[in-house]
Amino acid sequence: EGDTFEVTATDTGPDRVNLELRRPGGMVHYRGTIEYAGAATLAPKAPKPGPLARYPHGTEEIYNRLLFHGPEFQVIRHVNGVSDMAAAAELDGVDTAGWPETPWATDPAAFDGGLQLALLWTRHHTQSASLPTRIDAYVPYGAPAAGPVTCVLRGRKAGSRNAVSDLSFIDRNGSVFAELRGVETHTLPGGSYPTRVAVAK
Repeated sequence: EGDTFEVTATDTGPDRVNLELRRPGGMVHYRGTIEYAGAATLAPKAPKPGPLARYPHGTEEIYNRLLFHGPEFQVIRHVNGVSDMAAAAELDGVDTAGWPETPWATDPAAFDGGLQLALLWTRHHTQSASLPTRIDAYVPYGAPAAGPVTCVLRGRKAGSRNAVSDLSFIDRNGSVFAELRGVETHTLPGGSYPTRVAVAK
């Protein structure tokens, strides 16, 4: 039936705003900081993940057994491959996933798919289910071209209980349109998700 949340924004300097997402009553769910850049940042070249081994699970198995996402968030088309320090996948963006038509400034469907890839990469190391717990930075470089998106994951660290990686999102023209840096995931107690948690209708 829906939930109510409050977003608060506090200026902490001429180029910084602190944001918090709260449930009524004060519980903080997320917090982050916006830093305004003085000029547009040039996009880096599309990264190469290096040699990748074949990923052994198809999309049907991924969403029936390895992840918990409902139909509208099942945006991984194909995992291109995985290695100890990298992974890559083809994703649906907001248009190919059939999300509502609106003048999106970026592609949240693809970002969710990138986080899903980070969960699969964490499972590759830990054999356990995990959830994202932190993102150091979201860096936009402009609106993506319409169409499918390639996500390249480059690992920083992979331990027995958590992993850290950087995600680059590349549009159909080969341009990087955003990065999620320092994506941290932590494994769940018991190693598996509760029964179909947070399923999107």
